[in-house]
Amino acid sequence: MLNRVSPVRRQLVRIAGYALMAAALSSCSSTDGGTPTVTSAISVSLGASSGSVTAGGTSSFTVTVGRSGSFSDAVALTVEGLPTGVTATVNPSTVASGATSATVTVSAAATAAAGGSTLTVRAKGTGVADATATYALSVQAAAATGGFTLSLNPASLSIIQGASGTAAINIARTGTFTGAVDLTVSGAGTGVTTTLSSASVTGTSAQLTVAVAAAAAAGASSITITGTGAGVASQTTTLSLTTVGAAVGSFALSLSPATLSLAAGATGTTTITIARTAPFTGAVGLAVSGAPAGVTAALSAASVATGATTATLTVTVAAGTAATTGNIVITGTAAGIPNSTATLALTTTATTGTPGTGSIIFRFCSTTPTWFAVQDGQSGAWTRVTGTNNTYSFDITNALGGVAYATVNGTTVNTNVYYGNKAELTARGINDCPTATTKNISGSASGISGLDQGAIGFGNRSTVVIPAAGTAWTLNAVPDGPHDLIGSKITYALSGTFSLSGSLSKVIIRRALNPAAGAVIPALDFAGDGVAPATATATIGNLGSDQSLITMILLTANGSTGLLYADPGAGTASRSFSGVPSGTMIAGDMHLLTATALSPTAFTAPDPVTSATLRSATTIIGAVSNQTLTLGPALSTPAVTVAATSPYVRLKSVLPRQDQYNQQFYTNFSQSGTNGRNVTIEATVTWVGAGSFDATIPDFSPVAGWDNNWGLKAGTQVVWVTNSTGYTGALLQPAAVGYTALNAQKAGLITP
Repeated sequence: MLNRVSPVRRQLVRIAGYALMAAALSSCSSTDGGTPTVTSAISVSLGASSGSVTAGGTSSFTVTVGRSGSFSDAVALTVEGLPTGVTATVNPSTVASGATSATVTVSAAATAAAGGSTLTVRAKGTGVADATATYALSVQAAAATGGFTLSLNPASLSIIQGASGTAAINIARTGTFTGAVDLTVSGAGTGVTTTLSSASVTGTSAQLTVAVAAAAAAGASSITITGTGAGVASQTTTLSLTTVGAAVGSFALSLSPATLSLAAGATGTTTITIARTAPFTGAVGLAVSGAPAGVTAALSAASVATGATTATLTVTVAAGTAATTGNIVITGTAAGIPNSTATLALTTTATTGTPGTGSIIFRFCSTTPTWFAVQDGQSGAWTRVTGTNNTYSFDITNALGGVAYATVNGTTVNTNVYYGNKAELTARGINDCPTATTKNISGSASGISGLDQGAIGFGNRSTVVIPAAGTAWTLNAVPDGPHDLIGSKITYALSGTFSLSGSLSKVIIRRALNPAAGAVIPALDFAGDGVAPATATATIGNLGSDQSLITMILLTANGSTGLLYADPGAGTASRSFSGVPSGTMIAGDMHLLTATALSPTAFTAPDPVTSATLRSATTIIGAVSNQTLTLGPALSTPAVTVAATSPYVRLKSVLPRQDQYNQQFYTNFSQSGTNGRNVTIEATVTWVGAGSFDATIPDFSPVAGWDNNWGLKAGTQVVWVTNSTGYTGALLQPAAVGYTALNAQKAGLITP
């Protein structure tokens, strides 16, 4: 019986055994006693909780990895939260089993922005939770290399008691330093106050104003200007100050014009005039400061000598210079005399339009166009052409064409329009500048006084010396090469209907001179040098009741033109005239003799010199000899009307053709006043043809760079002057003995 256990019983016994085993296992894992369970994990710690890195540099910190429980595998490390421009390298990026440390290297690009951020170092292992640690990172700006220097212009000031003066503080940065420079001033004595235009300068200059109280002690002192910048060495510069009493005299500077508007690539000038106040009569030093970027300002002289009163400032705007406005300051200094300043307001405009290329060249020396345009054909559209160094090049595809250019000098605008064929445009283009290279020369004249005048000519440049204004002279933009210097003494006396009569009393000719740029010509002494003139008689035909004016000009074989004299002092048809004696002339020298008839008809105009009716006859002769000049008829009266008033006033003058005056045509419209406007239109017979001369001011408003404000103004009186010329021979033929010409003019008024 005992060995015959049923299958059911055996199964029950087996189940009971399983239950006992499960109970035993449950007892082993109980928290109430016995052996506890061990949990596996990783940890991460950093050698430092914060640090910094300089832009363009690196820094590092250590990472320590901890393991617990049964975990002993490798741990991967990464860095999160890096700011822009900053990278991190972990070495090793995986900490092998048994190893515990790694190094994080942080690299900041040179362009990384300064500031703080929080980095997170993350540790990862298989089968365990991630561990993290944070690191506060500060990115520091790179220390600047180089630095800056300070300079003053002028470096010394003489200020009268109760007055003030200014000096420009110029800042020149070096190396990579581009930051702001903070300025402070120290050392000003009692009664002296200083003011900075800016205490922190990001540009290249600031202005220091020094005011001296009336009670300040006279004498010499110095003022120190200190500049500081982040990460660079401080710099100082010293201003020498002389405080002078009010009884030593003074001087003042003025500019004409006081404003300039120049296009990129253009050059302009302004005349600096010095007015001295007694008892001061000494030399005045000149300095320039404040020229904007891309602009150079050059003085004709750094010192204006005793007795001289003017100098020239030449302003050049580099090609590609952006449009800007600014002030150029001219400072005058003199020993023991308060400084004086004058300010030139400068506006520059960026050039737009088509850069000039072509065989027709317009070159300017005596003027600086602000705007230049070309018309191809008689009805073609006007197109702007930009120039380089006052030179404009272009081509036209038609037989005829035109050029127009506007010159802005302060508030005055002169617009010139010229029409002709290709050959005429080419010849006109170099009329102002026969050579690409020019120079300035100067000199003086003696032996003239009272109403005398000294006329000076060299190449195609000329000037007149008036004793009351000083005996020094300057010729600017003289064409390069050898030319004759022509000097004539014109003696004037009050007499006759026109109140003034003039005569040639002495001529000086110096042959084939080629002075260097800036040369001072030996003085012309009209008392001891030169020759007396030769005289003859001019018979003026068809003068009628008009008054006559005799003008004599010398054309030399070496390409110079010089006025010998002009005499308005007679109303008779028989006039004595003077010229260079034949023994002084050389082959190729010629006299250009002109007789002009001036109508006594009253003409009320802003310009009292303008005559309502004018006629002239010209002839070219060799040696001085008796001549007959027959005047032509009065010029026909043109029809002057208003063609348009918007966007600016455009006047129209239509002059009928006359056989005597059928070669060259000219019309000028002029408005005087604060905002002067002048428009000149010229044309050759090839343009005008057989019909009337239509001088209508073009509409330039669609052309790039044109400013409608440059046009004539509505409601302001306009003086119009129209004249025509006829002559023997062709327009472009060289001047020669036997050449004759007739010219006539009409003038009037219109208010648009």
